[in-house]
Amino acid sequence: MVYLHVCLLHGSQSALALVDRGCSYVNLVNTIMSEFSLDLTTVAVLLKYVLNDDLPAIRIIYDSNVLAYILLKEVDRDPAKYSLLIDITDAAIDYPSDVVTDNAHRNRELYTLQDVAADICKASSEHVGKIRDYLVLY
Repeated sequence: MVYLHVCLLHGSQSALALVDRGCSYVNLVNTIMSEFSLDLTTVAVLLKYVLNDDLPAIRIIYDSNVLAYILLKEVDRDPAKYSLLIDITDAAIDYPSDVVTDNAHRNRELYTLQDVAADICKASSEHVGKIRDYLVLY
């Protein structure tokens, strides 16, 4: 395994983390949560870095973004160069009622994707016979 030093900046706090070259987005977020003692169930993170002062910050939201960042860090291994800027937000997001079930929206509970998928399956199974009535054959 090849590790790189990555400087993490969150407000007035900073940390130096070792990140594996093959790191995924989820692993990177878990490293950050651990370094700053954050609870993944209560906060969400936004990761970005500045390539140069003339460009806006580049967001990291996918595994491919992490790979691009790691490859950039391999070119210049200075830990302070391309520091990760970490913004923390409250994870209790108020979703519109059409995104999650009415009950979840009313109680301000966050449902897992599995809960939402189960609701979709239940709703679609209730309409199985009705869908065929609207089928148009050419």
